[in-house]
Amino acid sequence: MILSAVFGVVLFGFGFANFAMADVIPGVDVIVRKKPGGKAIQVKTGADGTYKFTRLAPGTYDLSTAGQPPQLVIVGSDGTLGGKLMKGTDGVVKLSCATGNHIKAK
Repeated sequence: MILSAVFGVVLFGFGFANFAMADVIPGVDVIVRKKPGGKAIQVKTGADGTYKFTRLAPGTYDLSTAGQPPQLVIVGSDGTLGGKLMKGTDGVVKLSCATGNHIKAK
């Protein structure tokens, strides 16, 4: 099953009971690794909690940050992957993928 981010943002993390976002999280490493066995590439979230990878080869990647298991994402032909790291009002940290990327269910 593939969940597509057609409009807005797709969120993943632990406990989706509350999608309201309390805070963005700046200065945290977000890591992608091309499947299978690719080299890890990391960027830090900006002051607004956003991250962006560019010049990635199209394909399937693991996307992760500290304290979260990797999530499978699909990078399209534009080679970009971006989103936001947020802490929900429920205290759960969530990564988002911006429109145009896909999160694959495991």
